[in-house]
Amino acid sequence: MSAMFSEPYEVINPAGTARGVLVCDHASNTIPAKLDGLGLEKKHLSDHIAWDIGAGWVTRQLSERLNMRGVVCGYSRLLIDCNRQLDDPSSIPPVSDGVPVPGNQHLTQQQRDDRVSGIFKPYHNAISATINQWFKDQGQDGVDSGGDAVVIAPTSPKPVIFSIHSMTPKLKVVGEHRPWEVSVLWHSDRSVADALLEYLCKREDEHGYCVGNNEPYSGKLIPGYTTPTHGLARGLPHVIIEIRNDKLQDEESAAYIVDLLAGAFEHAMDVCCCSGPKFDADGGADVGGDGKDTKVAGEAGTGADKKPLSACSQQVCD
Repeated sequence: MSAMFSEPYEVINPAGTARGVLVCDHASNTIPAKLDGLGLEKKHLSDHIAWDIGAGWVTRQLSERLNMRGVVCGYSRLLIDCNRQLDDPSSIPPVSDGVPVPGNQHLTQQQRDDRVSGIFKPYHNAISATINQWFKDQGQDGVDSGGDAVVIAPTSPKPVIFSIHSMTPKLKVVGEHRPWEVSVLWHSDRSVADALLEYLCKREDEHGYCVGNNEPYSGKLIPGYTTPTHGLARGLPHVIIEIRNDKLQDEESAAYIVDLLAGAFEHAMDVCCCSGPKFDADGGADVGGDGKDTKVAGEAGTGADKKPLSACSQQVCD
């Protein structure tokens, strides 16, 4: 590991027995002292541009509650976003939500490479190793003879990859309010997402929550890295959870979120244990029995007439 980036990840509950693995790409806002906060004011380092507020705490709580293994990233997403392809311009953002990041501007290739080798690669290697160990502990061979990950046979039990994120209620640049307290994001395999939405919709009214289905952005479109790499490419069920971060800033609502997701994850693991993937016919869009594109309830739409809908009630969210 790099001398500067000495703790790029933490594996939590490594012997957990639940049929899932939790990952949190943006768990920390830590920046090594040598980098002087990347030249940002302290208020920015505690804001959503530096980390997913509360997501690491939720991940740890769910790991304990469900006895599930997890991997959390140890450094700020401003240093390098571990949920972006390395050639994505937002991988090491020079500007984030309208805020210039001086320490990310005019970097040398060596400085970039240091962040890749010191944070990005160790973190993702830890996720791969945690998944591989899960298979080994089940008496399965989840790696090939060279130690690399391989796609597991469709009939083999598999862990669900739960990627935990939080979102700001309103971006400064775009400025649109996000009414969804909890959102479920998915790409082409809807099996986990459908199970989660089924559970969340049954409890939606308890706190007046609005549940999002591929909102405020679609899992089919976002330029992510973690679930495509550790879920989709390995043939593992996977899903991204977005929690609106204002619901994680007081003890009562944060505890309710953990309780809500713990129940939803248990339900999803039970359902996915007994059913295979549920792919859209085109690998992305939803296709109905007539062969035409249809729209899953509450899924992100496009155009000027788009209104924020609850995935459950189809009512416009306030």
